[in-house]
Amino acid sequence: MTKLKIFYTEIHKVKKTYADEIDLSSATQWSALIEKVRSRIGEDDLVLDDLPIEPSENLDDWLFLYRFLYADEYSQTIDAVGEIENPLDCEREWSIQNLKGDVLLADPNFE
Repeated sequence: MTKLKIFYTEIHKVKKTYADEIDLSSATQWSALIEKVRSRIGEDDLVLDDLPIEPSENLDDWLFLYRFLYADEYSQTIDAVGEIENPLDCEREWSIQNLKGDVLLADPNFE
C-alpha cells in the first residue's frame, strides 16, 4: 500500500506595525531622515529638492520620506503574530504529497 500525506493549508494575512517618534521641530532628525532617503534613492534624489531645509511642519513631507525606510529602521515594532481577526476569512489550499515531499496533486482553488 502506498502511503501519502494530505495537507490542508490556511493562508491568513498578518498585520505587522512599525512605529517611530518624530519631532516636527528637530533639525537633527529631519536632516538625518533626508540623508537616509538620499542614500537610498541615489540619482533620483531630485524628488528631495522640493523639501525644505528646515524641519517641515507639513505632515505629508514626513510621510513621504518615511515611505522610503525599511521596516527595521523604525524604532518600535508592534507585532501581531498569531492574531487572526476572522479565522474563516483566509485562502485555503489542499495538496497530496508522497513521503518524500513531492506534490502529487494540488488544488488551491477549491474553497
